[in-house]
Amino acid sequence: MTNGLAENLTNDGLARIVLQYILRSRGIVGENILLLALMRLQGDTETNDVQELYSRLSKVIKTINLKLHPLNYKVVRVSHGLGKNIVANKSEAFSAAQASSTTVTLPKSNRFFVYVDTGSVDETKLATRFSQKEIEFIKWALQEISNHGTVLKKLTPPETCTVMQEVNRIRRATLDDPIDWDRFVSFTVGSSALSRFKELNALEIEQLIIKLCEYKWFFRNGKGEIGVDLRCIAELEENLITSYGLLQCENCGRLATQGVMCSHDGTASSIWHVDCYQHHISHVSQDCKICGKSLVTSGVYVI
Repeated sequence: MTNGLAENLTNDGLARIVLQYILRSRGIVGENILLLALMRLQGDTETNDVQELYSRLSKVIKTINLKLHPLNYKVVRVSHGLGKNIVANKSEAFSAAQASSTTVTLPKSNRFFVYVDTGSVDETKLATRFSQKEIEFIKWALQEISNHGTVLKKLTPPETCTVMQEVNRIRRATLDDPIDWDRFVSFTVGSSALSRFKELNALEIEQLIIKLCEYKWFFRNGKGEIGVDLRCIAELEENLITSYGLLQCENCGRLATQGVMCSHDGTASSIWHVDCYQHHISHVSQDCKICGKSLVTSGVYVI
């Protein structure tokens, strides 16, 4: 069923409005949020054909990217390493929008659509927004974040977080009442550590971090620590892996900064996104192919 605005929209017109919606959302929108927006634009809030909705959205994104291609921009779909359960539980905006506007129940999703620059390379993507000193800080901060992610830390009970809770839920499907792992790593770094950058003062660094968080390049967690957010990963993934040493998921091959790690007793580590970890121990193997250790009883949380 369609009505209202949709009757007067061409495919290009619909694509233009969806792109404006993405840009007004700071260039990153959850897949299910965008599906609901498309349903409203097309006046179809009573459909139960989820696959048809996915198909409609795919066609709109293709139209957008045909228009953006000459400008060296693109809208890409990326998956969040936290997994669909955590992302869905955190998306209060989606839950409220779905409850108030449609009868369809969309599957949980950890996918996002991100507006990215495809023309520039490496950190030069930032040249139009930041000064040279600020770009040097960003490069330095990325290396600091990567370095901190290699440091194994002892987990002190009752410390817990959503990643630990979700990983333990997955482990319980294969092992009754599993004991919490006692180690974790975190690809985050405290604001005080980042204030050591010598070319900017503390106030300038804090203002820059706030701006980077607004752009969805960095995020700040509940402890005030800074990490790499989804837009930075979408734009710089290859560079983050090759130049900064961030790790690729053993299951999907994409960059991973949250999930599960096997440290191989101090040698080069293996890592899985949360959902990829669940797939691996359920359908591939419960043991690490490199060191042979159990991925159910002997692992490291990546939080």
